[in-house]
Amino acid sequence: MVLGKSINIAVEEMLLKSKFGNILRPDWTKGKFRDNKKLWLDKNENSDEFLTKKISSILNKLDLNAFFAYPDLSITYKKLGKHLGLNPRNLLLTAGSDLGIKAVFETFIKEKDIVLRTQPTFIMYSTYTKAFKAREKILKYKKTKLGPKINFDTIINYLKKYKVKMLCLPNPDVPTGHFLSKSQIKYILNLAKKTNTLVLIDEAYYPFHPDTFISLIDKYKNLIIIRTMSKAWGLAGGRIGFVVSSKKNIAEMHKIKPMYEINNIAANILNNLIQNKKFVNGSVKRLLEGKNYFKKKLEEYGFEVLQKQGGNFLHVNFKKKQNKILKSLEKKAYFKIEKHACLKGFVRFSLANKKKFETLLKIIKKNRIR
Repeated sequence: MVLGKSINIAVEEMLLKSKFGNILRPDWTKGKFRDNKKLWLDKNENSDEFLTKKISSILNKLDLNAFFAYPDLSITYKKLGKHLGLNPRNLLLTAGSDLGIKAVFETFIKEKDIVLRTQPTFIMYSTYTKAFKAREKILKYKKTKLGPKINFDTIINYLKKYKVKMLCLPNPDVPTGHFLSKSQIKYILNLAKKTNTLVLIDEAYYPFHPDTFISLIDKYKNLIIIRTMSKAWGLAGGRIGFVVSSKKNIAEMHKIKPMYEINNIAANILNNLIQNKKFVNGSVKRLLEGKNYFKKKLEEYGFEVLQKQGGNFLHVNFKKKQNKILKSLEKKAYFKIEKHACLKGFVRFSLANKKKFETLLKIIKKNRIR
């Protein structure tokens, strides 16, 4: 009896043993409280109050069926397609860009395929590469006077040397803010076309960074673009993203999509916001004005600010005054102290408008002369 019980336990343990044992994720039962009295400038969210008020207004006016009924996402596909100038059949809605990335991996990546990615970058690229048992090739950022940089020739050499199934290229990247030029991206696409490599371009920070490659999806069947509504559109809590690619690629991805790609409340808010995109454009304009103002003042104070950054954030090095300034700033705002070697010494601030940055600048100015 004891032997039989031991065998049963062993069988159960074998059946329950996860194939994802090498993946570590944060504890889902533990959160990090953020005080509403502080500025939330640590996660690249869009907290522009004018846009947030518009979203709140849309939410308050939603029909009851948005809450109790299952989604009819055909409406959202048509509205989003029209907004982007695309056929809806070129689109897959996803619950955030991270689920868009997962959908790409799940559809196209097999065990032992080679995935070429940057480092540091959005953590989910590494997570999904491991989850789908692909092999990683890493493009490491190096610290330069202009900020973190990946040598363009290194990317080209990797594509020529290895049989890369997919290149993951956030443009701009996070947390570095690094981006490649349009001509460099087109060169990569032409080479990848010859090597049968999928190119996943993550445009999470569009239009804070104005470059987009959506118009090239018909020319390059190996091109896949990921977007999110978490940044410019202020809907990080709504978990809305989408994938853009050729109709053939998208049709394959739709085969394994969830029953409903996004929830009905998020879809209804997006439908309304697309019709009121002037609020999104206005938000981006205000935040970029805030970025330029904050950057200019920091430079006037003698601090180092990274120049080539395309996201809705900026990096500053307060040098010898770092500890003193950050100790005072943490009473008013949340921010991110970078730990990666290529960003050593820098602190990242998500964008805010000029008025909010003024609050921080007063503290910075006061502490820099002490």
